[in-house]
Amino acid sequence: TQSTWGGLIRADPTRYTTKMAQRPFTSVANPDASVRQAAFKTSRRVLGGLEGGGTNTVLVLLSPDGVVLTKKYGGSSNQWLIGLDQTVSTILELVREAKAEIKMAQDEPLVSLGLCMSGLEQEEQQLALMNQLYQFDPFVASSITAMVDSVGSIYAGSASGGMVLIAGTGSIGMLLTPEDELYRCGGWGHMIGDEGSGYYISSRAINLVFRVLDGMKAYLDDTPQPNVDYLWGQMKRYFNIRAQDELLDVMYRRFEKSYIAGLCSSIAEGANAGDQFCIDLFQNAGQQLGHHAATLLPHYESSRIQILCVGSVFKSFNLLKEGFLSVLDKEIGREWLPEIVLSSVVVESAIGAAYLAARQINQPLHMAYSKMVETFYVYNNEEKRKRSAKENESSSSKLSRSSSMVTGRDSLFLALGTLAAAAMVFGAKFAVSWVQNRQTGMK
Repeated sequence: TQSTWGGLIRADPTRYTTKMAQRPFTSVANPDASVRQAAFKTSRRVLGGLEGGGTNTVLVLLSPDGVVLTKKYGGSSNQWLIGLDQTVSTILELVREAKAEIKMAQDEPLVSLGLCMSGLEQEEQQLALMNQLYQFDPFVASSITAMVDSVGSIYAGSASGGMVLIAGTGSIGMLLTPEDELYRCGGWGHMIGDEGSGYYISSRAINLVFRVLDGMKAYLDDTPQPNVDYLWGQMKRYFNIRAQDELLDVMYRRFEKSYIAGLCSSIAEGANAGDQFCIDLFQNAGQQLGHHAATLLPHYESSRIQILCVGSVFKSFNLLKEGFLSVLDKEIGREWLPEIVLSSVVVESAIGAAYLAARQINQPLHMAYSKMVETFYVYNNEEKRKRSAKENESSSSKLSRSSSMVTGRDSLFLALGTLAAAAMVFGAKFAVSWVQNRQTGMK
């Protein structure tokens, strides 16, 4: 695929990026025609959007003019973690609570309901979930649209597509073109990937700490051995353990991905306090997320792209920043550079899901995007030149210090050599004098 970015990326990531085979979302109308008609006969139309992840779920109900009527929160709704039945139960419970909150009858269907959920990439899964929702609550909505969580995030920030990087409990990178073509990078779960996520940072930290405690090298290259004292102390406090073997129960018998990912908060605290090991862990996560972005960029035909950064890990972008940008510096090699705008969505991705679901049935939903997105960093030619100049200055400074050290070392060696030579001359004179005195005495 040749695009605006095609000649800029040094590698050829388009060979490996996964293009989703089907549309990034699936819509299913309520099988009961009377329910569909009832949704449009009511005096008020209520639209719903739900965002579900491995840790939390949020449901938002809105009016067509974009006013949030209510929000309801629940636990995990990732069916790969808790199963389809529990996922359906979680969704329906939130819908019932939200309807009751705004004094909406339970047999009054939502005009539309959008579901953006982690682990919901496959059309088969989407259909199974929507059909079961209708089966257990025929009045849940007149139409349901299901999509993976990243698609909801994209539509919460733009109506014309873009890129989203999600780094929460898990991670994924996705790019949606204006033609509804969806490309993904990562997002294969903690057993395969989830690079840059809270779980990735935490599990990598645990692995490296245990290597050091076992007396092994933490890294297989020449990277210096890290000081793990702070993080080992935090691990013992967070997991309520005293020794390494006590963590086995948490990691294997009582495994809970979100709980392990929670250690990431302590790692962020350590990094902000200056602990070098914690700083390195976040910089590595930044590099991983930077590779996600660099891999997806060639598929977007524009001189400007907005990357929506979603998830709790991005709250520590100050710790990710250097690693993230170092990858863009390396992978994007030419002088001319399209503009990359890093933004955060200040509303729930559920609102993006609600918009897409409403659009499928031609129901208008006002989206005030200027108030829904905040830009926190812009990467462009000027910024890249600044970073390059700073790097060159740093390299020159290091070279200067190295030269000073060499000069000082050479001066020391010269002085020592002079002293040694003087000592040799003195020793030689002393030896000659001693021999002459000895001969005189013998006479």
